[in-house]
Amino acid sequence: MKHCKLNANIVPLSNIIRVDRNGKLICTYPSLILKKPGLYCFWWINKDDTVREILKSSNREVTVLGTKGSPQNITWDWNLSLEFVPLYIGKTTNLSQRMGQHLMLNTWSWYWYQNQFMKNFFKKTLLRREKLTTCQFRCGFEHLFKYYGDPMKKEILLNNIGFSYVIEKNFVNRFYEEDFQIGKHKPWFNIDSER
Repeated sequence: MKHCKLNANIVPLSNIIRVDRNGKLICTYPSLILKKPGLYCFWWINKDDTVREILKSSNREVTVLGTKGSPQNITWDWNLSLEFVPLYIGKTTNLSQRMGQHLMLNTWSWYWYQNQFMKNFFKKTLLRREKLTTCQFRCGFEHLFKYYGDPMKKEILLNNIGFSYVIEKNFVNRFYEEDFQIGKHKPWFNIDSER
């Protein structure tokens, strides 16, 4: 099996999402292409020193459950100097639908229950089981920028997050390619509690 180049065609979210006059975010990506199965990645775009500083000063410390439920403190500090920092890699049978589930574009903000949501997400409680990985990108994004207000978070999302995808129709190839790409790129938000 030949491995795909997930970082070959990274598109800033500002190219595929627009803000309507009421402030709602609307995805404008061609749904015809994205209703196909494949792999995808959300990226932080390190386009200049100012943007690098935003990421470096974000809330990059997180606690997840390790072996036998022991808390593991992690600082998302690897790949900081790359032009594109991988944040989350996944596979799906419908790229358009999965992108919407991750972004939850018109759910601003989670901040009012941020602490409870993050606690549950990373500690495998009932809410974690309900949400699972369908919104893992959004959860990680909210954690990184939890000290920012909604308008600033929207700006950061649109201008500094990129998206890439590769169409892969074969289920078995998607399964193993996702594992390979996660191991290769080490995306921050793919780290989860151990079972």
